[in-house]
Amino acid sequence: MDKFYKFLNLLHIQLQMYEKFDNWKHLEILTAHCSNYIIKQDNEFSGWFVDYDEDAHRFPDVIINTPYGNWGIEVKSSKSKNWETLGGSINESTKVSGLNEIFILFGKNIDNQINIKIKEFSKCVKSVAVTHSPRYLIDMEIDNGKDIFSLLNTTYQSVCNHNQPFDIFKEYFKEKARRSNTKFWFLSDDENERSSETYQELEWKFFNGLTSREKIELISEAIILYPFDLFGSTKTIYDNSNLFFLGRNIISNSMRDNFTAGGQFYVCGYKVPQKYSLLLNEDYLDIIHKLLSNVPTIEMKQVYETENIQQIKSIWFQQITRALERTVDEACVREFILSGIKEKV
Repeated sequence: MDKFYKFLNLLHIQLQMYEKFDNWKHLEILTAHCSNYIIKQDNEFSGWFVDYDEDAHRFPDVIINTPYGNWGIEVKSSKSKNWETLGGSINESTKVSGLNEIFILFGKNIDNQINIKIKEFSKCVKSVAVTHSPRYLIDMEIDNGKDIFSLLNTTYQSVCNHNQPFDIFKEYFKEKARRSNTKFWFLSDDENERSSETYQELEWKFFNGLTSREKIELISEAIILYPFDLFGSTKTIYDNSNLFFLGRNIISNSMRDNFTAGGQFYVCGYKVPQKYSLLLNEDYLDIIHKLLSNVPTIEMKQVYETENIQQIKSIWFQQITRALERTVDEACVREFILSGIKEKV
């Protein structure tokens, strides 16, 4: 094991010699490439080899086979300020068996240099969250003993061996909700309670309590996810956006106020509903541009059924165009809004 830690240290140094990576797949490929380079350059790693398939859908991404055992490296990246991200499903249906240990290799581009953190997977799982299925929440900066497995007085291996992994977390969520006096229907003790997919991380916030930046980011992503709901009808549909907010553990007392607050404003001399101002506001367009230029969020992948950000961007613009054609009669207003979007996004 000491020899593998030495290998990880060399991998850490090797990767940080690069100025940047383009996306998560690029970092994954670099990890496999650098691993091969280290093994070939150092006789101490004789008999080691890298098992990596760029097209494989498995957990973990890179496997290091040695005469002493096999270790896995799951590659993660983020463009956010923190060192947190969503991990895989707790059911781990694509997990490779027979590994001694799995490590998270987390990369970020900071000041023209790749920054890397490496940590045992079992020691960096902060909690469990739910998108379309229960997934691990990864945090590379949590203190030792604060990972979810330690908090539950169990081990990652015990969860892996359990027939119903989420059952191990269920009581923890219920107790957490009781302590915060959270009463939601999906925390029922009834035998017929909903499946694990209804559980959230339960760190609930009210929309009004968010910072201005957080509000803009949330609304901007909703605009990407549901453009036709928000702009394709004179009567705005907020149902999907509301569910999206709840999926991010945000509760809103008035979805309408979040997006428009009512009223009208002038574009090209014509009065138009206030909601269209969101498509002309540089703060929102800046966030939309960033979201449509980086790795798509889980919700974006689900709604658009693709991981290709260029396809998502193209489809989104088509939907915005269709929505405006349906609800805005004046061609000059439509063209003004769309030209602003093209320029900024």
